[in-house]
Amino acid sequence: MEPSHTYGGWLDRVDPRVRLLAALAFSILLAMETRWAVLGGAAAVACAIAVTASMPTGAFLKRLIPVNIFVLGLFVFVPWSTEGTPLWRAGGFAYTAEGLELAATVGLRANAIVMTAGALLGALDPLTLSSAMRRLGAPPKLCLLFVLSTRYIGLFRQEYLRLFRAARVRCFEPGANWRTLQTQGHLVGALLLRSMDRADRVLAAMRCRGFHGELPAPPGRPWSIHDAAFAAGATIVFAGVLWTP
Repeated sequence: MEPSHTYGGWLDRVDPRVRLLAALAFSILLAMETRWAVLGGAAAVACAIAVTASMPTGAFLKRLIPVNIFVLGLFVFVPWSTEGTPLWRAGGFAYTAEGLELAATVGLRANAIVMTAGALLGALDPLTLSSAMRRLGAPPKLCLLFVLSTRYIGLFRQEYLRLFRAARVRCFEPGANWRTLQTQGHLVGALLLRSMDRADRVLAAMRCRGFHGELPAPPGRPWSIHDAAFAAGATIVFAGVLWTP
């Protein structure tokens, strides 16, 4: 399991449950929001939280790369399929201003949500986040699945890379041909077999340590002044966004 990260900022003193609830609330709110000023303001607030909480800038911005790769695809394809005022034409298709505005809105919304969630939850390791979910009443099976998924997805990737390097040593050169598809199929099959074997060994080891299908409920921590202040501030911001005309 990855170690817990603490950056020494004020956010580390806030209970993970409060941070999780705030991230969920603002993600739902931003998912329904269309006003550029609100979305841009949310992104700015997320950046301010990350900076004041002493989060590494590189790690914070790295989370935006996959999102913006998807957003780039929106800018390429959405304006061609949206009716409206054409900016330019190519054959029988028009790249419309309305489609461009829609892609920009979706892109800004996606960045605002990821930045908000990253600022509030980025320093929490999977076990801490799962514990917060459990104490908030999430199903134990869901919390267990979350922990095991975050733990073993990385291991599966390492195992696949090891198999892929072994294939490259044996002169495998990937390309757009039948041999590549066949080899990739063999790699995936070998990965599944190794994964099943590892899962059996991990389950046996966990049972030897008293595992009965659920992770033990973590002890709670008392409510602090930092939690109250953060919850109050988040509530004020949330209500302000809802009531802004």
